[in-house]
Amino acid sequence: MAPQRVLLLGSGFVAKPTLDILTESGIEVTVACRNIENAANLSKGIELAKPVSLDITNDHALDNAVAQHDLVISLIPYISPSMLELDQQAKDAGVTILNEIGLDPGIDHLYAVSVIERLYQSGGKTKSFVSYCGGSTAPEDLMGAAKPYHIYPGFAFVAYPNRDSTPHRERYNIPEAEIIIRGTLRYQGFPEFISVLVDTGFLSDEEKSFLKEPISWKEVTQKMLGAASTDETDLLKTISSKPSVKNHDDKDKLLSGLK
Repeated sequence: MAPQRVLLLGSGFVAKPTLDILTESGIEVTVACRNIENAANLSKGIELAKPVSLDITNDHALDNAVAQHDLVISLIPYISPSMLELDQQAKDAGVTILNEIGLDPGIDHLYAVSVIERLYQSGGKTKSFVSYCGGSTAPEDLMGAAKPYHIYPGFAFVAYPNRDSTPHRERYNIPEAEIIIRGTLRYQGFPEFISVLVDTGFLSDEEKSFLKEPISWKEVTQKMLGAASTDETDLLKTISSKPSVKNHDDKDKLLSGLK
């Protein structure tokens, strides 16, 4: 029996654990990215992983790649209009395509449709649809637009919208809705703290040679920041010079979160 082969599209943060799970089960995986270096870095040290360069906007190249595999896993974010156009063709061909099957987007869609259906069954109408959920860490520039969002006493959250939500007026069958917002919910202070981690390099996916051997967190922080020493005073001084900390009103709270 020939080994199973999977075509993995994308090289984001979810791609690596997906690749690990598949290859540890003895499945051959072709890691396809537009940039071959990204695919190679993701595949490094994994015997059953094969990196390739693939432009998914090239229909001919994509068709050839798909035809050579038993399963395609696309970790390229969200559903595009061109993907939606393939819906009926996929059904006619007996091909199963599952999109947005995580939490957000994913399960939140199911709850949204369920609530809307119950509302209609009781004779109601949807004037406003607002849905906030916690999903993957968002880019720091987007989180910078987060605003306070009060849900329940004792809980301090911030919220920001996820892209353009207006197409969900048709998908949820709520043509009468005047307001449609789908967004991300975070604890207050989270966006600012993530911005500090980005600014200091802790969320970088670049390989760090100094991490090949066990070292203390202070040594890691010193090397990441290029601080003069591992002394806490030097570390805090260097971190405080970063724009995400220097320009923040509550600098002490951000620094305490790093200790």
